[in-house]
Amino acid sequence: MKIKVKNCMIVFVVIVAIVIVLLISDYLYHGIRATIRINDNSFKLSDDIDCHFGVDNNQMEKVSSKSIKDGIKFKSYAIEKAAYEYTFCLEGNGIRVNPRISFFHQFFAHDRYSVLIELTPNSDGTYRAVVSEKGHVFYECDDVEKDGIAFQIGP
Repeated sequence: MKIKVKNCMIVFVVIVAIVIVLLISDYLYHGIRATIRINDNSFKLSDDIDCHFGVDNNQMEKVSSKSIKDGIKFKSYAIEKAAYEYTFCLEGNGIRVNPRISFFHQFFAHDRYSVLIELTPNSDGTYRAVVSEKGHVFYECDDVEKDGIAFQIGP
């Protein structure tokens, strides 16, 4: 009887340890959530678009979550799509886009930063961009195609 109880305790501890590791790794895996809100009913965005974080494509492998401040070109793979609003989960290293939200992330983990990028059409056919985090606007431009979007995230 003692052996069965001991074996059950070992199995229980192993299961708890696995769940804790999954929760921690899932939290670390997701660093940034970016939402693009398009204030234009006629705008169409395809589901598959390239995403680039960093100074340029050649330096992608050198970019970490702490050096995303160098710049952002906001195109990505949409994992959640509402009407004219596209939400993206970015991996913690800031290089690739994670095309999934796992079960653990939905219920337990929280993104370190949540960025909202709003695109509003101008009268001349260009788009004005406003980037904010929790209501604090930290980047604006009148022509997103000409100026691009660049901002610093984090400390």
